Amino acid sequence: MRANVDIIRISSITMQVKFNTIGLIVRQDLHSHLETVKLIISALGKYADVPVHCLDSDFSHENFPTLSIEELVDRSDLVISLGGDGTLLSAGRALVEKDTPLVGINLG
Repeated sequence: MRANVDIIRISSITMQVKFNTIGLIVRQDLHSHLETVKLIISALGKYADVPVHCLDSDFSHENFPTLSIEELVDRSDLVISLGGDGTLLSAGRALVEKDTPLVGINLG
């Protein structure tokens, strides 16, 4: 017996959202991915402020602002997790009480 399934096709969806601050949460070994982080900050920095939090580290860099994870999630309109599963889970835990979108990018 097959269930009846209604299929709704949406030809196009236009979504216009302005992100003023896009926070990056990056894995502990930021040094090994520093060029990738700089590239992402450069690309996104044309459209928004891009603060960074490095997990389990007091890492700071002269080329981009670093914040505590609490400050980052409080200020961000969108958060991007750069790392692996653990980084994404940490970002998700930090955002659990927020209504902030989270995007994960796996760096391996």
